[in-house]
Amino acid sequence: MFRSAQILLSPLLIVVVGIAFGFKVLIYAVAWIRLALNIPDRVDSRESVYDQELKVRQRTTKPALLWLSENPENSIYGFSNRRSQRIIKSIFRKGAVEVYALDIKDSEGGGYSRALLIELPENVEFRRRLFDWEYLRAAVMSFSGVIDHGQKYIFTYWT
Repeated sequence: MFRSAQILLSPLLIVVVGIAFGFKVLIYAVAWIRLALNIPDRVDSRESVYDQELKVRQRTTKPALLWLSENPENSIYGFSNRRSQRIIKSIFRKGAVEVYALDIKDSEGGGYSRALLIELPENVEFRRRLFDWEYLRAAVMSFSGVIDHGQKYIFTYWT
């Protein structure tokens, strides 16, 4: 009896995993197509310069790479410290001036942050790269991307 149940569950498990993986691939594909065709799916989330600067000055905000290097247990979202550093470095390679870890919480042995504030460059190409990255990340999380209207920062959040 147990063997026959095992034989039936194996294909079912494969189908369920395949559907889940296929859905994730579909989300990325739709986001890339929308981006390539320049179909607007972005929100104009204007935040005052004062509010943005206030976030940078908060006690629970630190430059992300510095904070990650302070303790090997610190992390962004649920990623390892090493993976978190790779994410931050990739944002810098896209042209970010600075990347801040926001709302840092203490946990066993280290801290974690689920939000980043990215200081944008003035260079148009670097800004485009960062907004495209933010758009794809937002699409995967079922959020709308943000419009570039000359702001100094963009905010990104992991759920």
